[in-house]
Amino acid sequence: MKKLLVILLSVAFLLPAKAEPTEKPVNKETINRILSYALENQMIAKAEYRGMINKYGISKPFIKLLKTQEPYIDMINSLFKSYNLKAPNKNWEQTVRIPENVDIFYADSAIKEKNIVEMYKGFLSEEIPDDIRAAVQKLMELSLNHIRLYKFIIEAKTKRPSPSPIR
Repeated sequence: MKKLLVILLSVAFLLPAKAEPTEKPVNKETINRILSYALENQMIAKAEYRGMINKYGISKPFIKLLKTQEPYIDMINSLFKSYNLKAPNKNWEQTVRIPENVDIFYADSAIKEKNIVEMYKGFLSEEIPDDIRAAVQKLMELSLNHIRLYKFIIEAKTKRPSPSPIR
Protein backbone atom coordinates (compact mmCIF):
# COMPACT_ATOMS: atom_id res chain seq x y z
CA MET A 1 0.00 0.00 0.00
CA LYS A 2 2.85 2.34 0.85
CA LYS A 3 4.45 1.64 -2.52
CA LEU A 4 1.22 2.43 -4.32
CA LEU A 5 0.89 5.74 -2.46
CA VAL A 6 4.48 6.70 -3.32
CA ILE A 7 3.91 5.84 -6.99
CA LEU A 8 0.66 7.84 -7.10
CA LEU A 9 2.29 10.86 -5.48
CA SER A 10 5.26 10.64 -7.85
CA VAL A 11 2.98 10.51 -10.87
CA ALA A 12 0.94 13.46 -9.53
CA PHE A 13 4.07 15.63 -9.48
CA LEU A 14 4.83 14.71 -13.09
CA LEU A 15 1.41 15.79 -14.35
CA PRO A 16 1.26 19.30 -15.77
CA ALA A 17 -0.18 21.96 -13.54
CA LYS A 18 -3.43 23.57 -14.56
CA ALA A 19 -2.56 26.07 -17.27
CA GLU A 20 -3.13 29.69 -16.34
CA PRO A 21 -3.89 32.18 -19.10
CA THR A 22 -0.64 33.83 -20.15
CA GLU A 23 -2.19 36.92 -21.69
CA LYS A 24 -3.65 39.62 -19.53
CA PRO A 25 -7.00 41.07 -20.48
CA VAL A 26 -6.73 43.81 -23.07
CA ASN A 27 -7.75 47.30 -22.00
CA LYS A 28 -9.43 48.50 -25.18
CA GLU A 29 -9.83 52.04 -23.84
CA THR A 30 -6.07 52.35 -23.39
CA ILE A 31 -5.40 50.85 -26.80
CA ASN A 32 -7.96 53.13 -28.44
CA ARG A 33 -6.40 56.17 -26.74
CA ILE A 34 -2.88 55.23 -27.83
CA LEU A 35 -3.85 54.40 -31.39
CA SER A 36 -5.99 57.53 -31.70
CA TYR A 37 -3.13 59.78 -30.59
CA ALA A 38 -0.73 57.96 -32.89
CA LEU A 39 -3.04 58.23 -35.89
CA GLU A 40 -3.75 61.89 -35.16
CA ASN A 41 -0.02 62.66 -35.05
CA GLN A 42 0.61 60.88 -38.35
CA MET A 43 -2.36 62.44 -40.13
CA ILE A 44 -1.56 65.95 -38.91
CA ALA A 45 2.06 65.54 -40.02
CA LYS A 46 0.83 64.38 -43.43
CA ALA A 47 -1.48 67.41 -43.69
CA GLU A 48 1.38 69.71 -42.67
CA TYR A 49 3.71 68.28 -45.31
CA ARG A 50 1.05 68.72 -47.99
CA GLY A 51 0.40 72.25 -46.75
CA MET A 52 4.09 73.13 -46.94
CA ILE A 53 4.28 71.82 -50.51
CA ASN A 54 1.17 73.75 -51.53
CA LYS A 55 2.05 77.01 -49.77
CA TYR A 56 5.76 77.22 -50.60
CA GLY A 57 6.08 75.02 -53.68
CA ILE A 58 8.91 73.13 -51.98
CA SER A 59 8.98 69.40 -52.54
CA LYS A 60 12.14 68.43 -50.60
CA PRO A 61 12.03 66.95 -47.98
CA PHE A 62 8.22 66.97 -47.81
CA ILE A 63 7.50 64.48 -50.62
CA LYS A 64 9.81 61.95 -48.99
CA LEU A 65 8.30 62.62 -45.56
CA LEU A 66 4.81 62.07 -47.00
CA LYS A 67 5.88 58.69 -48.35
CA THR A 68 7.35 57.63 -45.01
CA GLN A 69 4.04 58.34 -43.25
CA GLU A 70 2.00 55.82 -45.25
CA PRO A 71 3.35 52.55 -43.78
CA TYR A 72 2.90 53.91 -40.26
CA ILE A 73 -0.65 55.04 -40.96
CA ASP A 74 -1.38 51.61 -42.44
CA MET A 75 0.13 49.93 -39.36
CA ILE A 76 -2.02 51.99 -37.00
CA ASN A 77 -5.20 51.40 -39.04
CA SER A 78 -4.43 47.68 -39.09
CA LEU A 79 -4.18 47.67 -35.29
CA PHE A 80 -7.50 49.50 -35.02
CA LYS A 81 -9.04 46.70 -37.10
CA SER A 82 -7.38 43.87 -35.20
CA TYR A 83 -8.78 45.22 -31.91
CA ASN A 84 -12.20 45.95 -33.45
CA LEU A 85 -11.85 49.66 -32.75
CA LYS A 86 -12.97 52.55 -34.90
CA ALA A 87 -10.24 54.92 -36.09
CA PRO A 88 -10.97 58.64 -35.78
CA ASN A 89 -11.89 60.23 -39.07
CA LYS A 90 -11.41 63.98 -39.36
CA ASN A 91 -10.58 66.52 -41.99
CA TRP A 92 -6.97 66.72 -40.85
CA GLU A 93 -6.11 69.57 -43.23
CA GLN A 94 -8.45 71.83 -41.28
CA THR A 95 -6.61 71.08 -38.03
CA VAL A 96 -3.23 72.40 -39.17
CA ARG A 97 -1.81 75.88 -39.48
CA ILE A 98 1.00 76.31 -41.95
CA PRO A 99 3.72 78.59 -40.49
CA GLU A 100 4.85 81.90 -41.92
CA ASN A 101 8.04 80.41 -43.33
CA VAL A 102 9.86 77.14 -43.73
CA ASP A 103 12.42 77.87 -40.99
CA ILE A 104 9.63 78.25 -38.44
CA PHE A 105 8.19 74.93 -39.62
CA TYR A 106 11.45 73.07 -38.94
CA ALA A 107 11.97 74.66 -35.52
CA ASP A 108 8.36 74.13 -34.42
CA SER A 109 8.26 70.60 -35.80
CA ALA A 110 11.42 69.60 -33.92
CA ILE A 111 9.76 70.74 -30.68
CA LYS A 112 6.48 68.99 -31.53
CA GLU A 113 8.29 65.76 -32.35
CA LYS A 114 10.17 65.95 -29.04
CA ASN A 115 6.84 66.22 -27.20
CA ILE A 116 5.46 63.30 -29.21
CA VAL A 117 8.48 61.18 -28.22
CA GLU A 118 7.74 61.94 -24.56
CA MET A 119 4.12 60.92 -25.11
CA TYR A 120 5.25 57.63 -26.68
CA LYS A 121 7.57 56.99 -23.74
CA GLY A 122 4.56 57.43 -21.47
CA PHE A 123 2.61 54.90 -23.51
CA LEU A 124 5.47 52.43 -23.23
CA SER A 125 5.33 52.68 -19.43
CA GLU A 126 1.76 51.34 -19.49
CA GLU A 127 0.75 47.69 -19.60
CA ILE A 128 -0.04 47.21 -23.26
CA PRO A 129 -0.04 44.22 -25.61
CA ASP A 130 3.21 43.41 -27.41
CA ASP A 131 1.90 44.41 -30.84
CA ILE A 132 0.86 47.84 -29.56
CA ARG A 133 4.20 48.22 -27.77
CA ALA A 134 6.10 47.35 -30.96
CA ALA A 135 4.04 49.87 -32.94
CA VAL A 136 4.66 52.62 -30.39
CA GLN A 137 8.38 51.89 -30.46
CA LYS A 138 8.40 52.15 -34.27
CA LEU A 139 6.46 55.42 -34.12
CA MET A 140 8.85 56.77 -31.51
CA GLU A 141 11.82 55.91 -33.73
CA LEU A 142 10.11 57.69 -36.63
CA SER A 143 9.71 60.81 -34.48
CA LEU A 144 13.35 60.62 -33.41
CA ASN A 145 14.36 60.39 -37.09
CA HIS A 146 12.26 63.47 -37.85
CA ILE A 147 13.93 65.37 -35.02
CA ARG A 148 17.35 64.47 -36.44
CA LEU A 149 16.25 65.57 -39.91
CA TYR A 150 14.84 68.91 -38.74
CA LYS A 151 17.94 69.64 -36.66
CA PHE A 152 20.18 68.74 -39.61
CA ILE A 153 18.27 71.10 -41.90
CA ILE A 154 18.34 73.91 -39.32
CA GLU A 155 22.09 73.47 -38.77
CA ALA A 156 22.78 73.31 -42.51
CA LYS A 157 20.88 76.56 -43.05
CA THR A 158 22.80 78.36 -40.30
CA LYS A 159 26.16 77.20 -41.68
CA ARG A 160 25.36 78.20 -45.24
CA PRO A 161 27.30 81.30 -46.28
CA SER A 162 25.17 84.27 -47.25
CA PRO A 163 25.25 85.10 -50.95
CA SER A 164 27.81 87.73 -51.86
CA PRO A 165 26.65 90.71 -53.87
CA ILE A 166 27.46 90.57 -57.57
CA ARG A 167 30.07 93.15 -58.64
